[in-house]
Amino acid sequence: MSEVIHTAIYYFCAAIVWICLGIAAVKIIWNIGLPYAMLREKPRGWSIFPLIEIVPVAIAAFTSWMIVYDRILSASHILTYGLGAIVLSYLHLCLVSFIVGILAWIQSRNKK
Repeated sequence: MSEVIHTAIYYFCAAIVWICLGIAAVKIIWNIGLPYAMLREKPRGWSIFPLIEIVPVAIAAFTSWMIVYDRILSASHILTYGLGAIVLSYLHLCLVSFIVGILAWIQSRNKK
């Protein structure tokens, strides 16, 4: 009986890991597409909230550590790749915004 409970807990925690990584992946994809969406629309406020992807990655890493996942889904790999992807997505956002700002400045300066 305890083997069945142990297996059920393991698969439940594995599902939590995958769900959390999915949520983080969707937010990271949002971060990559955001500057291009901002270019197409009229200026308005956009919400950038890094906890939406940091918390699921942390929960996935903690759950992976608790059930002793190994290989690519080990806690250290989740933290390394997850936080790395988050940082790179925000760097991409800043870089594209910076380049677009420079191009807009040059364009407005040439109109005068």
